[in-house]
Amino acid sequence: TTCLQKKTDAAKFKHQLDKKIAEDNEKYGGDKDWDKDMESNIGMEAETAPADIQELFDMTDDIPKNKAIIRFADGTYSEQIGPSKLEEAMKEAESADAVILNGPVTGKVLNYINQSTATTVIGTKQGKDFESPEGVKIWLSEVHR
Repeated sequence: TTCLQKKTDAAKFKHQLDKKIAEDNEKYGGDKDWDKDMESNIGMEAETAPADIQELFDMTDDIPKNKAIIRFADGTYSEQIGPSKLEEAMKEAESADAVILNGPVTGKVLNYINQSTATTVIGTKQGKDFESPEGVKIWLSEVHR
C-alpha cells in the first residue's frame, strides 16, 4: 500500500518538521505569545442597549427589510423610506434625532447621517464600508440586543 511505502523514520520526520516550523517562523513571524497582544475585552459581551434603544430595536421588526424610519426631535416618526430615497430624506429632515434601519448600517448610510442632525443610528449589523463616525451613536441589534 501507499502508506507503508512512504514510511519515514521518526528522527528524520522530526528533523523535517523542525525545519518546516523554522521556515514558517521566519516567513510568518513565529510569535509564540500572539495571544498576549489581543485586546483583553475580546470574548466579553457587548454593552446592552438601554430601554429606549431596545424599543427602537423592536420597531425594526415592524419595518420591511432595508427600509428606514426617521425619528424626529419632537418624538414623531417619518413614513417608511426606501434605500434610494434615504439620502434625500435625511437632507430634508431638519430635526432628525435618530434613524431606525431594518438592515445593515453601511458607510453610505453613515455618510447620509453625517449630513443630517441625527445622532443615533439603529441597524441590524455592520455593512459594507462601515466606519463609526464621531458624534453618532450606533446600535446594532445583532450586537447590543
